[in-house]
Amino acid sequence: MKGTSRKLRSFRNEWTDLRDSIGRNPSRQLLHRFRRSCRKWQAVLALPEPGKPGPVCRRLGKDLRRCLRRSRRLRNADVMQKFLRENNLDLTLPFSDKKERILFWRSLRKTRPGRKKDFRKCTKYLGLEFFEKGIGNKIDLGDRQKDAFEDLAKAHAIWNQDPAHDFSSLHRIRIRLKKIAGQEAFMEDIPGRRTPMSERQKSDLKNVLRHLGKMSDLTLLKETVPELKGKEEEKERLKHILSEGLMKIGKEIEAILGKIPDEHPGGMKALNRK
Repeated sequence: MKGTSRKLRSFRNEWTDLRDSIGRNPSRQLLHRFRRSCRKWQAVLALPEPGKPGPVCRRLGKDLRRCLRRSRRLRNADVMQKFLRENNLDLTLPFSDKKERILFWRSLRKTRPGRKKDFRKCTKYLGLEFFEKGIGNKIDLGDRQKDAFEDLAKAHAIWNQDPAHDFSSLHRIRIRLKKIAGQEAFMEDIPGRRTPMSERQKSDLKNVLRHLGKMSDLTLLKETVPELKGKEEEKERLKHILSEGLMKIGKEIEAILGKIPDEHPGGMKALNRK
């Protein structure tokens, strides 16, 4: 239990340090680290399912969602600018990167400084109430991943048949899988854990998340094309690059799901057997 509380305190200190550092140096690297730290806490707070966390944990979760929402536009701007540079496209974003950074930090300052009391209460709740009772040691993240993979296979099949390639369903599953990955990283060294994920499950999860992340970035750019500033010829070239990229990633995800072993309830094989 002491190791669990120590890990939770480490997560808390990382979040508060990054939050303060962004104000002094709002770099791309710090922004991505801050968002990862927010998602770490989101994953840990989602562990007690189907039980409900206390009101303090719910309030903290709401703050974390607000931080991610406020930083999303800034993170997306960095991703889009990098993609445009790599593909030598003479297009510019419809908003100022510098202005977005200022707005992000101003909004972040309104969050109660550090949330120290809430972090402390959540640490006690998760460490004493949750793990001391042994509930945390019984959680089977492999089962959660299997359910998410089955939903992913269904959503991916629909995405393939949709000419507009609506990413909303896949995005929701991606968030679920990211939480599972964060939970596994947190719980992998919990003493007495009964059902750790296998190396194959971890590898499949990491691979799928990497491809879904690429698909998310390309979909974001595709939705932003009409707002970009530049010549129409450049926009058409961008559309072509994005369409090819999305189809390629879609096939790669299907290949990953198709290679999942028969004994694994998730993936395309399980879906086809139903």
